[in-house]
Amino acid sequence: MTIKSSKIITPERNERRDLFNYSLIRRFYRSKHYPLSLQLFFVILLVIFIYDGFIGPDSSDANLITLSLSGIFWYPMIFGGLFFLGRSWCAVCPVGAIAGAANRFNLGFKFPRQLSNWGLPLLAFIGVLWGFREFGINVLREPLITAVWISGVIAVAILVSILFKGRVFCRFMCPITTPLAVMSRVAPVEVRTKTMATYSNMSNKQRQYASSNTIKKLPLMPEMSKADNIGNMTSVGKIDPTCKSCKTHDCFNGNEETEGCPWGEHPATMTNNSACSMCMKCVHSCPPTEPMRLRLRMPFSELWQVFRPNIYEALTIFVLIGIFNTFLWHETIDLFFPGFKQNLLDGTQSFFPFFSEDQVEKGIIRYVMSIGMVLGIYTLASLVSSKLSGQKLKTNFANFSYSYLAAFFIYGIIDSTFGQIANNGGLYLTAALHHLGIYLYISPNLIDLSSLEWYSTKWIIEAIVAALVGGYVAYRISQNITGNNTKKMMLAAAPHILMILFLVLIFTTIVPRWS
Repeated sequence: MTIKSSKIITPERNERRDLFNYSLIRRFYRSKHYPLSLQLFFVILLVIFIYDGFIGPDSSDANLITLSLSGIFWYPMIFGGLFFLGRSWCAVCPVGAIAGAANRFNLGFKFPRQLSNWGLPLLAFIGVLWGFREFGINVLREPLITAVWISGVIAVAILVSILFKGRVFCRFMCPITTPLAVMSRVAPVEVRTKTMATYSNMSNKQRQYASSNTIKKLPLMPEMSKADNIGNMTSVGKIDPTCKSCKTHDCFNGNEETEGCPWGEHPATMTNNSACSMCMKCVHSCPPTEPMRLRLRMPFSELWQVFRPNIYEALTIFVLIGIFNTFLWHETIDLFFPGFKQNLLDGTQSFFPFFSEDQVEKGIIRYVMSIGMVLGIYTLASLVSSKLSGQKLKTNFANFSYSYLAAFFIYGIIDSTFGQIANNGGLYLTAALHHLGIYLYISPNLIDLSSLEWYSTKWIIEAIVAALVGGYVAYRISQNITGNNTKKMMLAAAPHILMILFLVLIFTTIVPRWS
C-alpha cells in the first residue's frame, strides 16, 4: 500500500477517477454516521425554523423559516449542491429522514403502479409549491403560511410512509423530487460499480444475449431488459462480474445492519443520477474491496447519454424554464402585440369570475403563458429538427430537452444563486446576527448588480457559457440519436442550437428577477 497525502492507492482500487482513493472522502462516506448525523442536524434545524414560523417575527425578512426556504435553501443549497454533488440533499433531507423512520413501521400496502412515475410530483411542484404563490398564497414568503405548509408536508410524508412499503413519498410525491431528479444529471460525480452498465449500438443477437443471460441474475431491472431505447442508444448490459456472482445483493435488498437502496436502484445497472441521493447505503453494505465506486466524470456528460428519455423529465425541464422566467413573456408580450395582455386578461376573467383580477393575471395568464410559450417554442424546434433529420417527433422531443436543461442550469446558477447572495446576502447575515442577540445592521446588497459594469459582466458570462454548454450538449445528443450520420446530425442539432441561443439571449438580456 502506498500512501501519499490523503490519497491511498491499492492494487484493488487504482482508478484515477475514483474518489474513494482519497482516505478523507472514503472515511466520510463509509462512516456509519453518514448520513444519519447530518439528518439529525437538519431535523433539529427544521424544528427550530417551524417554531420560528409559528411564533417568530411576522416579517419574511426576519423570520428564519422564510429566509432559509426562499433564499438560502433553494438557491445556494439546491442549485449549488446539484452542480457539485447531484441530489445529495435527498440523503440528508429532514422530511425524508422523518419519512424513512416512519416507513420502518409501514403496513405493507403497495403504492398504485399507475402513480409510480413523476407525474404526481410534477403536479405538486407546479401547483402546491409554485402555483399557490401566483394566487396570493406564498408558501415560501409568509412565515405562518410557510410553517403550516411545511408541517402539512411532514404529516403527509409520515402518513404515506406508514401506509406504503418503500420510500413512496420521496420517490413519487415530494414536490421537489422531479426537479431534483432532472437537474442531478449535470453533476460531475456518480455512484457506480467498478464495471458499469453503458450504452452502445448492438446487434439484435447481442441485445438478446444481454437481456437473457445477464439481466435475470440481478433483481428489478425492467429498463435494461428492454431491447431498444428511444433513438439508437441501447444498454450493453455490461454488469460487474462480482455483482453477477453475488448471492445476497445487500446493496439493493439491505441486510440486518444496513437498509437497502431507498430508491429501489441496483448500483450494478444504474445508468443515471436521477434516482441516486448518494445516501451510500449500497456502499455501506458492500465490502470496501468490492466494486462500489464514487467516480468523477465530465459535468453535463450524462445529458447526452440518457437511456430511455422520460417524457416527464422533458416536461419538467420546460416547466422549470417557464417558472423561473414567468416575468419574461408576461411583461414583454405587449412589445410585440400591443393590447394583447389586456384583451387576454378580460377574456380569461370572464371564464374565472370567482378569482380576482390579480389572481387571474398572475396565477393563470402569467403562469400558464410562460410555461406554454417555452413548451411551444421547444415543440416547434423539435418539429423542424425531426422533419429535417427524418426522426420521429417523440424521439426528438424527449432527447433534445436535456440540452435546454444544460443552458438553463448555467444561467440559473449564475442568475439566481449569485444574484440571490449578492442582492440579499446582507439580509441573511443581519437576521442571523439578530437571532444570536447581535443587533448589527448590514446592507442587504453585498454587490450592486444594478450597475452597468456588474450587469454587463454577468450578462456576458451567462450568455456565452449557457449557449456554449447547451449547444455542445445538443450536438452530442444529435451524435447519439443519428448514429454519427454527419448530415442528419447537423440537421437534427441545428434547430435546437439556434433555439437555445435565442432563449439564452432573451433570458439574459431582460432585467433579471431576483426572487
